[in-house]
This record gives sequence, C-alpha cells and structure tokens, in this order.
Amino acid sequence: MKWKTFRELDELCKGMPVDVYIYESEGIGKFNANATWRGRYIGHVESDMGAHPAGLTFRPESTAKYTADNQGHWAVFWELDLLEPVPQVKEVWVGDFTGYGKKKAFGHSFSPEGPILIEHP
Repeated sequence: MKWKTFRELDELCKGMPVDVYIYESEGIGKFNANATWRGRYIGHVESDMGAHPAGLTFRPESTAKYTADNQGHWAVFWELDLLEPVPQVKEVWVGDFTGYGKKKAFGHSFSPEGPILIEHP
C-alpha cells in the first residue's frame, strides 16, 4: 500500500521537487540505519503489470544484485534527479527524522520500512 505515499506526496508538492533521503530498508548482514543517499523527488510512474513501463532503462545497476527487485511486483516507481551519496560525516540516522505532520522524531524504536513522508531535517 506504499503507492499511496507517492500520490499523497504529489498532492502536497504540486509539481515542485522535494528532497529525498534514502536508507537501507532491508538487506543482508548488519543494517545501516543512516540515510546514505539523497536526491530530489520529481514524480512517480505507475507500473505496467508490476514492472517499470520503460523496462530496466532507468533502474540503477544496483538493483541487479537483488533478483526480486526486477521481478515485476512493484506498484509504482519513484523518479529522482540530483541523486548523490551523502558524505559519511553528514549521514542522518533515521531515528532523527520526524514524520510529516508529527511533533517529535521517530527515535530508537523506529524500524524503517519503505517510503515515508518526513519533515525536512
């Protein structure tokens, strides 16, 4: 149901780009709970039977190491520009993020999973 997040974001931003912080929401081994990438959200596209309408043209090479990433089970694909790694000294711990419309940070019990709307750090 995370596709609703992108529809809500599109309503809120009305076509304006929005800063994005990307963190490892699942993986193998030790979990890094810091946002290690940032970019600008410029929109999303609906999937075509679970796959990106343009195939792998716009999918990063890193998705190849997770075979399920390209199996065609996604509802939407979000589109970014200005994607870059966050310098290690400026990485943001996801517990420091505050949910959109919330008053305080997520904190230590927060377990990130998928896209969420946050207040700009």
